[in-house]
Amino acid sequence: FLLIRLGISDDEYARHVATEHRELADVLIARDEERALQLFADHRRHAAALVAAQISQNSPQPAANRAP
Repeated sequence: FLLIRLGISDDEYARHVATEHRELADVLIARDEERALQLFADHRRHAAALVAAQISQNSPQPAANRAP
């Protein structure tokens, strides 16, 4: 949700996040602590990868790495 609000995601992520959040809610309701911890870790890694990609995309590249 936060990434969508910050504009760091795309439509594919918006569709994915609804399913991901539903899975997280389901394991919390089931009180499956081990699975919940795994899903939260996966969720954070996915979000961090999106943020890192956005930063990388918006960072200036050294002249040697620029396309001609």
